[in-house]
Amino acid sequence: MGKWESLSTYLSPRFVYNRLSTGPSALATRANNYSITGSFGTQYALSRRFGVFGEVGIGYSHGDQETETTSTSFYSSTTIDSWSTRTGIGLMLYF
Repeated sequence: MGKWESLSTYLSPRFVYNRLSTGPSALATRANNYSITGSFGTQYALSRRFGVFGEVGIGYSHGDQETETTSTSFYSSTTIDSWSTRTGIGLMLYF
């Protein structure tokens, strides 16, 4: 995003989608999950080969799952929505 001498800022978006499907058998499962996260971070170059960084962010996840059995006609459906926060710090070594 920006750079001031040895200090830089950045945004880090992320989107993940997972799909699961099992069957056909006595037990069939279908699941769809996705998450959206984003972080804002800064990094500071201590020298040409070494730096540090720190970031904070927020995320949202949604998942739904359906399960059914053919032998007992059982059906189950679950939906989960959640929010989360994230933080990170680290060291960078450039070769």
